Amino acid sequence: MLDDRAESFLEELSRLRELEKYADALQIARSAVELYPGHLGLLLEKARLLRLNGELNEAAEVFRAAVSNSQRPGPRIELIQTLRRAGRLDEAQSELDSIGAEHADHPGVLMERVLTAKGRGAHEEGLELARGAVESHPGHHGLNVERARLLRLCGIFDEAAAAFRDTLVKGESLGLRIELIQTLRRAGRLDEAQSELDLVGAEHADHPGVLMERVLLAKGRKAYAEASETARSAVRRRPDDARLRLEAVRVASLAGDHKWALEELAKLEPLLDAETVLVERGDILLRMERLADVEELLDELDRRDVVASKIGLQRARLLEEKGCYELSAAVAMDWIRRLGARNCPPALSEVVVRVLLKSSRPRDAWNFGEDAIIAGVRSDQLRLMTARAAFACNDPVVARSHLTHVVMRHCPTHLVYGMTEALNEILYDLMGPKAFYEVAAKIQSGAVFSRSFQDDLDKMSGDHESVISRYLLKSDDEKFDSRAFIDFVHACWDTGQHDLMCSEIYALPESAKFSPKQMKALRRIAHYMRGDDKFRRFISRRLKDLVLDDQGRDDFSFVLEFEAATSREEVGAIAQRCMDFVAKREPGRQLKSFLALEGEKLASTIECDALAERVRLHRNHAVDRLRDERAVEAVDRERRLCDLINRGSDEPRSPRVSVIAPIHRASDLGNLCRSVSRQTWRNLEVIVVPNGELFGSNLMNSFECPLHVDLKVVHSDDRQIGKILNKAADLASGELVMRFDSDDIYLDNYVESSVRSMEFLNADVIGRSSYFVYIEELNMIFRHRPQPYFRDWKVSGPFAAGCSLCFKREVFDDVRFLETVSLGEDTAFCRNVFMRGWKCYDVDPFNFVVMRRQEKSRHTWNAGDAILIEEADCLGGPEMISVLSTPGLLSERWRAYYDEAIDTAKRLC
Repeated sequence: MLDDRAESFLEELSRLRELEKYADALQIARSAVELYPGHLGLLLEKARLLRLNGELNEAAEVFRAAVSNSQRPGPRIELIQTLRRAGRLDEAQSELDSIGAEHADHPGVLMERVLTAKGRGAHEEGLELARGAVESHPGHHGLNVERARLLRLCGIFDEAAAAFRDTLVKGESLGLRIELIQTLRRAGRLDEAQSELDLVGAEHADHPGVLMERVLLAKGRKAYAEASETARSAVRRRPDDARLRLEAVRVASLAGDHKWALEELAKLEPLLDAETVLVERGDILLRMERLADVEELLDELDRRDVVASKIGLQRARLLEEKGCYELSAAVAMDWIRRLGARNCPPALSEVVVRVLLKSSRPRDAWNFGEDAIIAGVRSDQLRLMTARAAFACNDPVVARSHLTHVVMRHCPTHLVYGMTEALNEILYDLMGPKAFYEVAAKIQSGAVFSRSFQDDLDKMSGDHESVISRYLLKSDDEKFDSRAFIDFVHACWDTGQHDLMCSEIYALPESAKFSPKQMKALRRIAHYMRGDDKFRRFISRRLKDLVLDDQGRDDFSFVLEFEAATSREEVGAIAQRCMDFVAKREPGRQLKSFLALEGEKLASTIECDALAERVRLHRNHAVDRLRDERAVEAVDRERRLCDLINRGSDEPRSPRVSVIAPIHRASDLGNLCRSVSRQTWRNLEVIVVPNGELFGSNLMNSFECPLHVDLKVVHSDDRQIGKILNKAADLASGELVMRFDSDDIYLDNYVESSVRSMEFLNADVIGRSSYFVYIEELNMIFRHRPQPYFRDWKVSGPFAAGCSLCFKREVFDDVRFLETVSLGEDTAFCRNVFMRGWKCYDVDPFNFVVMRRQEKSRHTWNAGDAILIEEADCLGGPEMISVLSTPGLLSERWRAYYDEAIDTAKRLC
């Protein structure tokens, strides 16, 4: 009779479970167990209902009671499942260990061993258990699925995809097909993932997993505009899906629509936790380059003790944007150590390799990149940067291996064989960046390259006209491509077609979108064309709209507004807002530099006397606060350590050096004469080329040189500086050719330190992308573009100042200065020698000062001073010139100074 009553309870519980009335069923189960406390069936039903209601700890205790009344493995397996789902993994493992040998091969026991290891994060251990379990039970669907999932977690995507396909053959499931698509996407096999997605068909078009994968596939192809449109369409279909809406925010920001992304994220706040909102907002602000806002947001996350890899990524990228490369690498590596390489986004490992390369540490970048790849970080960008690092460390074989891996992953199937042959043929003895483009040119007949890749090919081969023609021949209905436009602008600049460049820029549609970095590149060109105020205002206005975009205001936006202003009233309104802004917070470097240089001029255009006086006050305050004591200390320390590198051997060589020095103005004669006369290098030849107002002038007869200097004077009436430099270099008899600008200062040991740097680096070409600048208007010395030096141009890029170039004679025999342009001949020379495979290096900035006069007409390069000092460190007044020179390596005071430098080095190390 009692058994019949218990069976009645079980039947009623079964009926209520079918109706999904779990709360009513649980109430009955509790009453039934009180009546029949030892009944196994009722105990199991109560425990299962508790688990369904999320009461996992109580469910585990009821399962324990059931296990004590049964020798079968089923209840124990259910107990282990419950403990695992409750996060009580140690207890779950203990229960697994207590299972006797007779049940050790039970599929449920094997599955729990796999899932418990997975729950602990021991994915490799879980994968080994899953492989063994599938060998014992090859037809078990659940074990096969878990093996595929663990393969994916371990980064073995190709094998995981094959495993998911096998499970689909044994039993079709939409969920498993979506997991297969995810795996193919993460493996970079986007075409296959798209084919699988198409198989889902219209029947499941509104499934959230299907909608999400459509968005992520477009995102994976870097088609951010398409991804954004797809995401918004998906959100319209499923407006309550928070994951879809969050992904729509991300891809909209990647597509450049930051305003919509921030607005949509604000609407999502009630559906997300506060930390997630802050992290996502940080990503958007970082893309907008609003660094101050990002820093405030990260500080808030730190106060909340939030631990997430995205926070580490944002902090590292923020420091990178600020130029703190060493600190950026340290922060990123700390997060990777804390969370594990596989638990962090690949972008975090990419940051480490990228900033190590920027810090002139290619060996460390290479080692870290290799370790990350071995640890399972899958990223094409990581492999490409690791290839660059390996190449910078003179290991072309490893570089080729990584490069080949990326190229072959993205090569169309019908070109794989030809691509492999070309890579094997040409990259086998990789000598420089030109090699890869030569490979591409060789297989070009069998491939259709993208426009951007074809532009790269033509730029590397020096065929700028093809880049220009390709852009001009585009159809009117073709979608605007910002990268193609930037390539076109640079090609016009390099070939001197400035009018064509300006006409296309003025014709830009309002809908044309650029990244802030692209617009800043255009702004730099606008400043170089200083005489064209219309062009400069147009660029500043477009960049201002892009930076502001109704999202807030920072230092740089005020600079842009002032540059774009066209009337006194507009300047006054901007000045009023700017003064209110700086009254609340200390201006940043860009605004401070702008006020220091342009403040007096601005004040003179403002009609309101009170406002004009406020501008002058802040201008004076900006001038007073420009000097950076930390920069002064760093320069002095670096000066001492540079001497150790430049010291050379006990019996240094003394190659003949030919200085080529064009001179345009009579007022520069004295300065050039002093720069030449003060050089300590004895084996020196100077070739002076008077041109412009000095062409044919008798003033050159007063040019005096020391006895140890051989002087040659050759007049030229050419207008292109490239022709003048070539004429001088053709007459050079030295092993080394060095360029002097007549209006800059070359200190006593400039030639000597340059020669020793070339010997130390075994370089063919050296130059300085970081250098000291004296701004006469402020009566201050700055260090332009402070950054590491003694770097291979493979790392730093070919961006040396033309007036600091030094190269071997055989380099000039191979590459001459361009004679078809009136500006940018030095940039073209640097790029061309680099692409020809010569060994080129950035060196220290000492013994050399660029002079910027208040009267800009005295300079051939008449860009404004603001572009030079926006990202420069201020060292102080003219008295600081004492820290800009290094002692002569052959001078009598060298030995004492060397001992002092050694002591300094020991303390620093």
